[in-house]
Amino acid sequence: MGHVGCLREDLHRLMTLDGVNHAGKVFIRRVYHSCDRPECPVCFRRWAIKEADRVEQNFKPFYVKFGSPEHIIVSCPVSDYSLPYETLKVKALKAAKARGFMGGFMIFHAQRYHRVNETYFGEFAHWFYAPHFHFLGFLDGGYGACRGCKKSKLECWNCSGFEGLTRRLNLKDGYIVKVKGARKTVFGTAYYQLNHATLIYRKIRSHVGSWVGVCAYTKHKLVAGERKKKHVCPICGHDLVPVKYVGLGDPLDAQWWVEEYEDDLYDNDGSVKWIEAPKKRGHYE
Repeated sequence: MGHVGCLREDLHRLMTLDGVNHAGKVFIRRVYHSCDRPECPVCFRRWAIKEADRVEQNFKPFYVKFGSPEHIIVSCPVSDYSLPYETLKVKALKAAKARGFMGGFMIFHAQRYHRVNETYFGEFAHWFYAPHFHFLGFLDGGYGACRGCKKSKLECWNCSGFEGLTRRLNLKDGYIVKVKGARKTVFGTAYYQLNHATLIYRKIRSHVGSWVGVCAYTKHKLVAGERKKKHVCPICGHDLVPVKYVGLGDPLDAQWWVEEYEDDLYDNDGSVKWIEAPKKRGHYE
């Protein structure tokens, strides 16, 4: 963890509209260092946040044409558990498309979680192998007609809607395909599924999620990554620069929940507390 800030105390000798006097103060913001890799046990959650944000941004161009994306789960039959990942992916995508899935973002989960006492009393909570795929994407004709439908099981079986179709196909291919409730946010769903997704290590560069169908990589320009935002001082508007604490005692880092704050430029003995971080071999210390 490091810090960026604005040390232009000479420009902070003013009172803002909220009645706060910033004279003698410098603005400090914490900066957290992360490798942003899904395989990292420390940084994977931060990676999931950034990846979920990209997923949400990439879906936006399709809303006008296809509506809101649905959350679809495709569970593989036990007979296919021994198949390699590449084969499972092809078969799961084929099963989803047979039920009207047009395209979206595809995430693989190799395991499911078994809760305490779920099957019998005294059973421990544990993970077990049960490969399945989560899809965020669009269905041909949508799912609205099936959501909240009051038809009987027999009527549903003979219906041309998604539920009737998937029940009939389930007897043929063995793949159980379910649609979850309407999404509150695409970001929330993507983040939750990504932060415990399965990563395949056999490839040199393996992606946790894949864009398929009408949302495939060749269909539209995907967001390349998080754009670097320009951070400026909220007091004077100058760019923030890397800074280093050289004062007495410890900075405000003991209060870990405070991400940004103002601090005195000078200590009680008149010495400087914050300086611009010196560069060493092209990097800030």
